[in-house]
Amino acid sequence: MTDDGAREIAALCGPLDVGVDGIERLTNNTAELKAVIEALRFARNDPAAKGRPVLLRYDSAYAALISCGVWKAKANKALAKVAQDEWALTRRKTGGRLWLSHVKGHSGHRWNHRADRLADAGRHGETQPPGLAPGIVVD
Repeated sequence: MTDDGAREIAALCGPLDVGVDGIERLTNNTAELKAVIEALRFARNDPAAKGRPVLLRYDSAYAALISCGVWKAKANKALAKVAQDEWALTRRKTGGRLWLSHVKGHSGHRWNHRADRLADAGRHGETQPPGLAPGIVVD
């Protein structure tokens, strides 16, 4: 699958809050897990994505492989559990049409660059409306 005809249908950024979804402390890994959680929720619940197969592109193997249950969390356990629950719910809702695809970080990939810009904006306190997710693209 190429990204040539892809378009962004939603974007979200904002600061993270300790205590929300089991966030214990604010780290890069915490932010990566939270991004996966929000993307899965969007894919499952938003009318623009409902019923569509989901390909989640990631640059954080930590967040992606913990979310889908391949890796076991040694830290962020409560947040990891939320991510795994969201993965399972989304997998069921999509009839198993949920996949992961790695994108090398900081490689100039169009959508990875977009996600990095959103993450940086959120880290600096900027927000975009809730209920949307970063890096959601459709072909």
